[in-house]
Amino acid sequence: MEQRAHPNGKSLDVKNRSDMRLIVFLLALSLLAPQVIGQINQHIDGYDQKIGLKWTSLPFHMRLFQGEFDFEQLPAPLETVKVNFTLEIARDIVIPEGDWEIKLGWDRKAMRLLGDSVFVWSGSHSLGSTYSGSFELVPLLSGFNGFQLYMPGEEEDGALDVKWCFDKDGSLTFLGKEEIGDQFKNQCTLHQCTFFNEDSVHMIQRDMESYPDPKQLFITTMTVCPPFNIGDTSTVRYHLVAGDDLNVPLEIELTGRGMQVVSNPERLPTTVSRADIIDYEIKVVPLAVRGIHHLRLNLRRPGHLSSSKERYFNCIDCFAVFRNDGSLRFISDVGLGGLDETFLPDAFPPLKVGDNQRIKLSPDSEEVLRYKF
Repeated sequence: MEQRAHPNGKSLDVKNRSDMRLIVFLLALSLLAPQVIGQINQHIDGYDQKIGLKWTSLPFHMRLFQGEFDFEQLPAPLETVKVNFTLEIARDIVIPEGDWEIKLGWDRKAMRLLGDSVFVWSGSHSLGSTYSGSFELVPLLSGFNGFQLYMPGEEEDGALDVKWCFDKDGSLTFLGKEEIGDQFKNQCTLHQCTFFNEDSVHMIQRDMESYPDPKQLFITTMTVCPPFNIGDTSTVRYHLVAGDDLNVPLEIELTGRGMQVVSNPERLPTTVSRADIIDYEIKVVPLAVRGIHHLRLNLRRPGHLSSSKERYFNCIDCFAVFRNDGSLRFISDVGLGGLDETFLPDAFPPLKVGDNQRIKLSPDSEEVLRYKF
């Protein structure tokens, strides 16, 4: 190829090669874009009619109904979003008689539901018949979460699942349907961080069949007001609902790693009846240290036996990570194990001896023990 001088000193064939690389890059980007955009869908449909389970109670492994969901806007942390749905009968064999009760399933720790959780589908149940409804939801937690619509009983395996993924900072990275065998959850963060606003953080205990643990004394929620900020005082309020009658004083232990309890902790009432509510408050100041800050409240019935059937403990955790300006970046009550160090602020020195604190209130002494470690 003949090379001619270019005003900027480069030969034209070099410029042509640069243009070609740019074209290839843009072409590759355009091919990848639909895949990236396709991970977030406000309109969700296309569920498989046949369920990929080896064993199921569904006749011929076929769903009773198909469905589609429409989010009026993309879900965002602590923002209300309306979801419209339409179900369509997709099977003309073994049709249940009478009105159908369609239920909405969700994890109350991850999502707040505004509206009905039970929908009654009456009228025609012939092939192709439809039922429409709507509800509103508010995302509360990072990680892989969502909801499902299903018909209880033998049809439950045919549930229609909608899932989303938020990263630790609250950015939406996935919204779509989930089928058996899908691996979207493996691409989502495992860290379950509670979303918060400028006024407060509100964390609730996970709502699953195995929770609360039958050994736990209380069903708990925790509020931090205002949200933690390095060097500032926040009120941490534990809302405790008694799971059973309690007629003995409890051991209380508070542990702070990079967290200083600056108030004088109270003792809990000696006599508590089932469903009684106790609001327990402490004042906490996060220290200017680099690391995962950790606050733990332990409540324990003294002298319990591991074989005892009595409720005997609560262990309530709070983990926090801050930005370089001292503001709270994310917070969790279920742990931040394996967190990459790049998420930690580099404006503060590492945690050292003396930055940790433990406070004990023994049931057989009036003394409050405080020590640093």
